[in-house]
Amino acid sequence: MSGGADLAMAALLRKKGRRSANYKATSSAAHEMEVERAPENQPQNPFTEIHILTNHSDVIRTIIPIDGHRFVSVSDDHTAVVWSTNCSNPLFVLNGHAGPVVCAMGMTMVQYDAERGYALKEQILLTGSLDKTIRVWSLESGECINILKDHNTYVKVLSVSGVENLFCAGGNNLHLWNLDGELLHTVILNGEDVSHILDVIGGRIVVAAANTLEAFKVPDTPDILQELEKIKKLAPNHREMILSLEMVSGSFFASSSLDGTIKIWSVATMTVTRSLNQEKDYLLDHSYPYCVHHFLSVDQNFLFAAVGRGIALFSLSGDCLWHKVNAHHSKILFLCLVYNGMFLASCSEDGTIRLWGAEEFADQPLEGKSLLSKEIPESSLERLLGRSITTREKRRLLRKEEKYKVPSPVLLGECVSHSGAVQKLLTFNDNTMVSYGSDGIVILWKDGAKESELRNDQIRKILHFNSQVDQSKS
Repeated sequence: MSGGADLAMAALLRKKGRRSANYKATSSAAHEMEVERAPENQPQNPFTEIHILTNHSDVIRTIIPIDGHRFVSVSDDHTAVVWSTNCSNPLFVLNGHAGPVVCAMGMTMVQYDAERGYALKEQILLTGSLDKTIRVWSLESGECINILKDHNTYVKVLSVSGVENLFCAGGNNLHLWNLDGELLHTVILNGEDVSHILDVIGGRIVVAAANTLEAFKVPDTPDILQELEKIKKLAPNHREMILSLEMVSGSFFASSSLDGTIKIWSVATMTVTRSLNQEKDYLLDHSYPYCVHHFLSVDQNFLFAAVGRGIALFSLSGDCLWHKVNAHHSKILFLCLVYNGMFLASCSEDGTIRLWGAEEFADQPLEGKSLLSKEIPESSLERLLGRSITTREKRRLLRKEEKYKVPSPVLLGECVSHSGAVQKLLTFNDNTMVSYGSDGIVILWKDGAKESELRNDQIRKILHFNSQVDQSKS
């Protein structure tokens, strides 16, 4: 464990006390008391080593991956920080914004060298802020290489556009930019702030504002007027605010709402093909108990959805195949497949990350060994369920035949070190998770057995090198 062990222990103690209070406060309703406890000593939980990253001094807005070992966190402290999963110190602290940094995005800037006949590519980072600027940073040097402010409004979301060297930004309005820093076009929407922008396919984007979705075409020919062309307003609207907007396959994307509904949309026609989890009484006690903050596409045929405090597995045909109603003590904010897909990780307002996986793992303690050494299936759903699923079984799953029941993931572990809501989770290198919470800290969760193996290998190499040096001297 890192030097932040004391902080982690304090967070754990605070969390135990707060969860106990929450448990008592909700004990009036019997179903609120049915949250499953994590296994004692958690023998199947590989994430036994943590590193706490405390560089930020205020609320963290989000974290985004850059590549296989780097990620970025942005904060209300006016900074963005570039981290490596291999160490606990920042690679770069990006200073310059005069207000909270609320979004970020990595891009590849392509510049063509006509004389040499090839393209030069540079990896860059864009950050958007409430100070009404977008900053462009070099990920090689950490230097700010451009400041964009012609839009004269705050920025809440950034997205690639599907067209080389063009990107979109949203806040009060929708903006199209190129990487030379030129504001190409501004679209004024329905008076609501842009919350999500999704690059769909073929230079088309879908934009969410409040409970509405609109589709636009991004120009892909530089010698014409580069403006966003409105394709259509998608209908019907969600009943409440849209919370998540993601691709689920090459042919479909989906949106989820505060009212709990998940709509599956066709990329080709921009129409609804299916509505999942459509609750009639979604306004019970005005706390939106069925809201879907996040969903996760699996094998292009299935969706795991965070439904209130629970987790549900849907087929894209519309059937609910599995539903754990009380997976957490509070609402679930994010879902992620981790550890090479062997666990479904759920992040919650209750301050915990819970790990769900195949029931067969419950009888197989790790005993200091890494689960990554096991042979596992290629399919994501098969990895999570711990066994192969035949083509016939998949057909039965998609049709939801009464005689066939999907194997249910079980609770295998719980990661507790945040002292506030866990907002999001990233996964790296199979054996590393990264989380951030409302407590203003970022945590690296690592496979303790795997990290021990790596350190032992490094020590052996150092000892071998030293012995060769000694022999050469003698």
